[in-house]
Amino acid sequence: MWRLKTVHHKASGSASDLEEFKRKRREFEKGLRQARRDRQLISKRLLQNVDEEDSMETGSTPLSPEQVREMVRGVQTGGEEKAVRLASLRKALRNPETQLTFIKSENSMHMLIGQLSAHNAQCQLEAARCLHELSHSNHPSVCQACLPAGPYLLTYLSSQSTKLTELCLYTLGNLCPDSAVVREKLLAQGIVSALANCIHNQRYNLAVVEAVGFTLSQLLQGKDATEKIIPAVMASEIVPHVISALTPDPEFGFGPVIECMWCLHYLVSSNLDNSMLIAQGALSQCSAVLITLGGAVAQGNLEGGIELLIWPLLRCLGNLLVSEGDVMPKDTRLLAALCVFSQAYLHLHPALSRESLWALNNLTAGSSGFCSGLLLFNMVPILIQFLSFSKGINSMALRVLGNIAHHGTEYCVRLTQAGLLTALCATLKMAEPEVVTLSLEVLYMLISSSPQLIEEFTRLNGVPLLEAIQYNSEEEHRVKAAYILDHHFPSFSERRLCVMKAQNITADLRVSMNQDSSILSLFLSIMLLVAQLRFCQSCLWYCKSSQRLFSLCTAQRSSANYYELLGVKPDATLEQIKNAFFDKSKKEMRVQAGDMGALFLNKRQIKGHKRFMSDVTYRTSESRKLHPDSDLSNPSLHTQFVKLNEAYRVLSREASRRDYDLSLRYQFAGGPAFRASSSSTNSPSAEAAESMRYWEQFRQAQPQENTTEEWEKRKKRNMRLVGYCVLTMLISLSAHYFGFRKLEEVHNNFMDEKDRVITEIYNESKERARVNGFKKQQEILRQKHAEFLERYKIRSNGEEK
Repeated sequence: MWRLKTVHHKASGSASDLEEFKRKRREFEKGLRQARRDRQLISKRLLQNVDEEDSMETGSTPLSPEQVREMVRGVQTGGEEKAVRLASLRKALRNPETQLTFIKSENSMHMLIGQLSAHNAQCQLEAARCLHELSHSNHPSVCQACLPAGPYLLTYLSSQSTKLTELCLYTLGNLCPDSAVVREKLLAQGIVSALANCIHNQRYNLAVVEAVGFTLSQLLQGKDATEKIIPAVMASEIVPHVISALTPDPEFGFGPVIECMWCLHYLVSSNLDNSMLIAQGALSQCSAVLITLGGAVAQGNLEGGIELLIWPLLRCLGNLLVSEGDVMPKDTRLLAALCVFSQAYLHLHPALSRESLWALNNLTAGSSGFCSGLLLFNMVPILIQFLSFSKGINSMALRVLGNIAHHGTEYCVRLTQAGLLTALCATLKMAEPEVVTLSLEVLYMLISSSPQLIEEFTRLNGVPLLEAIQYNSEEEHRVKAAYILDHHFPSFSERRLCVMKAQNITADLRVSMNQDSSILSLFLSIMLLVAQLRFCQSCLWYCKSSQRLFSLCTAQRSSANYYELLGVKPDATLEQIKNAFFDKSKKEMRVQAGDMGALFLNKRQIKGHKRFMSDVTYRTSESRKLHPDSDLSNPSLHTQFVKLNEAYRVLSREASRRDYDLSLRYQFAGGPAFRASSSSTNSPSAEAAESMRYWEQFRQAQPQENTTEEWEKRKKRNMRLVGYCVLTMLISLSAHYFGFRKLEEVHNNFMDEKDRVITEIYNESKERARVNGFKKQQEILRQKHAEFLERYKIRSNGEEK
């Protein structure tokens, strides 16, 4: 951290270099991925001769140049055995090394093209098979060597021989994706018109139609297809034949339909206008084939590569629906077919299931008829089940559900009845940002349509989910969730404001700490805000607790202690207590000791009372107001008189008074309150009281011993102690501050010196390498390495000598 703050130019330079390196690395990886995809798109076909048993064998050993030249001379002078020698050459050309040797041999390709243009049909067929073997090579030079045969291959597309036409088509298809030069030459030679004539003449021959579809799809995959190839194809008459070939033939298989469907997909995916394709029936034909395949899949027919046909059909349908929004299919059975595809291939091919939902999304976007069809055919529960799957399936299902909810209140109510709100509560918890965004949009459309849906969402505990989203890292999620809470759940907006206020105060605290401002005031603000939040959440509990606290304090304060009852101070002497008791209790009368004991004490206390009566005088001449005989109509005087007698009995004895003072101190300190009483059941044991009195003398001094001067001295001593603590803390903070500043300075100087030394070493090494040159520098490094090995006695294999 210090290093970045100190050397700003180095930090900024390294950051920019790092970003530039990352950008170049991303572009490089993007190029690699694109090249990998391009290689996967390039597919070459190799036709096998079903008449030969060894047609699947490949040349095991490559031929030498002499052997290749001997085979070429044998074909040229073979006479009637030319076809046999061409067949042997074809088998030898299955080896990649032999292919390179063959194209490098003199007059080899000239001989092969001559046999292709000869009048011998068998030699033409064998020469075409040799060219087909060469076109299947992955080496660019081999395909470049086959270019002179292009005009002959295009000419034989109108041949009467089906085998020769098929061989020429697949050979051209193998040559197309190799390079732009090959495609340009084939376009100049008229390959598009040749393909159109071929499919027109051979439209009933499904094998030739499949070969034409393969060659055309290979031609349309080029990067320059949009500018050069697709306009030529659209201007020709080949597109109607391709669309008419989309009807599957159960006997022949799906091969021709698949190849023509991929051709149509490449045409639709281009940036050109698709209105011509729709006018020629591409959309209706795709819909019809999908409905047919949907019925087959619904019956459990998943074999035979049917998914290879569903892929391009779904892509063509989806792209055609996007390009022309006014033109829509009329058959609602298409909805059932798409739902069947998404269910059947959910586990076998999840990507195909996602493609089906994508086409369904494009079909239902802005179409109330198809949305009503989904509700009418009860397909919404199927879409809700897809919300628990990943890999883009749940996001596509949410888009379709959003299309339905967009059409109004009735659609939203039907979606809620199907259980969509419960599913949305689950999708709002998912970690995929796209799923959360789409869930918030669908939820907004639902709760905006009807207040009953708001109550239902609240009952499902969905509001806490929206509040939790406000802490999401995605700003879009936070904004959408806050908007829904503010406009549809106003009772929760105050809580959100409190949360926002807390976040703002936290941010202010961080800024203030960085700027060395006062932290205490912000800390108090945070504590006040927390108190407000807690008060908002549990105000009823606080009200009840405050009532209990008030009643407890009232009960404690309503009971006066014995000192207050007698009207004396806690540090009063025994004589003052006696006088106060006589002042409050007696009237003018002469009382005997026995009578006094019978009047005030019970039988258990007679002995102690007689001992007390022997020390006092029983004459007085003043009447007192608390005596029971002073007012016979007031019965409460007797109760007050008994309390007065109890107070005097406790405070007149040293042991009981000490216990009572201790109980008063424990009562106000929050500990257990002890009650002094003459009854043996209420007083503690003698051992416990003695232990309590022993420990109490260490806790607090007797109040009689604390004078005013001692209190002042103690107060000054405590203030000095606090001052010393504050001064020590300030000195410690200052020492830490200056210490860290010094440490930072030392660290920066050390790092600067280290950078300087490294830079000098680097510059010296660079200059030395520039002067010495690469070879001399390499020799110096070898010499130093040898000296290092000799110094430390290390062998070349890493072991010590």
